[in-house]
Amino acid sequence: MNRYIVLTVAIAVVAMLSLSKSFGFGAQHVIALENFLGGDKYLHFLCSFVLTILSIWATKVNKGTVVRLLGWPTVIVVLLMMFDESSQLLFKTRDFSIGDMMTNLFGAAIALCVATLMNYMLLKRTI
Repeated sequence: MNRYIVLTVAIAVVAMLSLSKSFGFGAQHVIALENFLGGDKYLHFLCSFVLTILSIWATKVNKGTVVRLLGWPTVIVVLLMMFDESSQLLFKTRDFSIGDMMTNLFGAAIALCVATLMNYMLLKRTI
């Protein structure tokens, strides 16, 4: 399966979760998921971590012994997360939160750190 299709489907699922909560259609299911995970910050972290890992996986390019981990899909994913959180200023049913935005950025940063560490470990093993 094409890696970009997997990434696109994952982005669509997260976008549908956000939109359902914004428009109140099925919002109770998103809130139940947040409660199951321990709060909305955990869902923010999990979604941003998974989307960033998938975007790195989709754009991973081997060039000799150097692997490019940060590609344009990763940048787009981070920008979409920031746009989604900022757009909550427009909805009366949602509350904009700097904490949520920072949690999204933290999830993306941790995903980049994990990918960099895994890449380093794989390079050390193959050399």
